Amino acid sequence: MAGAGFAIAAIAAALGFSLAIGALFAGLLFSRDPEAVRTESGFDAIRDFFMPFFFVGIGLSVELDSPQGSLMLGALLLLTGIAGKIAGTALPALLVTSSRGALLIGVSMIPRAEIALVVAYQGLAQGVLSETHHAAMVFMSVASCIIAPWLIAGLVPKP
Repeated sequence: MAGAGFAIAAIAAALGFSLAIGALFAGLLFSRDPEAVRTESGFDAIRDFFMPFFFVGIGLSVELDSPQGSLMLGALLLLTGIAGKIAGTALPALLVTSSRGALLIGVSMIPRAEIALVVAYQGLAQGVLSETHHAAMVFMSVASCIIAPWLIAGLVPKP
């Protein structure tokens, strides 16, 4: 299974996509296979070891020549993302749960990390995103991962 996952990632890279996009498709392909799910847990230690390097690498690619413009745009993206996630998930959830439960579902969807960072990095590498836009997306991704746990802790009842 792991070999097939690496092969799919390599094919994606050969087609000009990120290895992470290939890994995403491999994960989607194997996520329905019970044997693959059991096998995946054996790679947890490897994933946990390499994940910080991924985030550090993305962070090192940020140019802070114009941080004020990046922060303003990043804040706008963050607010828009939070509103979109909450509206897009909490409103439909109101059909099956309480308003508090629906809000908890919406807030739980706020964090944007790996895929948003991969898209931003690929946009920068392909020349589609400017340094300012890339830095704004990295700020939005990091801030959403920091803010969400605090919001969730306020919504979850204390035992």
